[in-house]
Amino acid sequence: MLFRIILLLAILHTYTNLYAHQPDLSSTLLIEQKDGTWVLQIRAAMTAFEQEINFTKGANSFATPEEFQALVIEHLRSKINIKFNDRSTPLENGVVQLGHETNVLFQIKDTTKRINTFEITNSSFEDIARNQSALVIMKEGFKQQQFVLNNNNKHQVTLKAVSPNFVLLQGKTPSIATTSYSFYFMIGGGLFTIGLVFFLLKKKKKARSINPIKSSA
Repeated sequence: MLFRIILLLAILHTYTNLYAHQPDLSSTLLIEQKDGTWVLQIRAAMTAFEQEINFTKGANSFATPEEFQALVIEHLRSKINIKFNDRSTPLENGVVQLGHETNVLFQIKDTTKRINTFEITNSSFEDIARNQSALVIMKEGFKQQQFVLNNNNKHQVTLKAVSPNFVLLQGKTPSIATTSYSFYFMIGGGLFTIGLVFFLLKKKKKARSINPIKSSA
C-alpha cells in the first residue's frame, strides 16, 4: 500500500511539472455524489486563471490572494452553465485551491434522480489561444468518457444519457485518439484531489463529533 501511495505521488509530481504551466489546457469534471448532489471541478494552470482575470477585470484588479480567489469564483460562475434536463443548476460554495496547477470546486445541489440530458458550457478560458478543456462526467452505471470543450464547439456540448454511455447530441468534439494525453493526467490528478479533499473533510467532521467544542460559561 505504501509503495502504491509513493508511486501515485510520483506520477502526480511528474504531471505537475510537465503540464502545470500550460495555460491552454484545463479539465472540467462533473461528479455525482452518493446523495444525488454533484461536484464540479475545474483544473487549470495558475497562469490561465491569471490571464483571464487580467483580461476581463484588469491587471490591477486584485492585491491579495483572497481577492484573486473571489475574482476566480466570480469569473467561473459567469462562464460556466450546467443544465440537467434543460434546467440550469446554480454553482454553490466555490472553493479555490491555489497552486501552479489551480483547482476550483463547486457544489451543485441538484438531486434529480433521472437525468436524461446534460448541457455543459465552460468558456472560462476562451481568451487563451488554442484553449481546450477535457470534460468527463462521472455517474454511477456510466462509462467514464472524455469530451472536449474548445473554440470549435463554442465550449459547449449537449449529451444524452443512454446507459452505459453519454451520447453527443450537439457540439463538435475531437476523438479521444487525437486528444492530448495530458488530459488523462489532468483527470487523474483531479480525481485524486477530490478524493483527498472529501477524505480530509470527513475526517475533520468525525474528529469534531468525537471531541465536541464546549461552549464557554
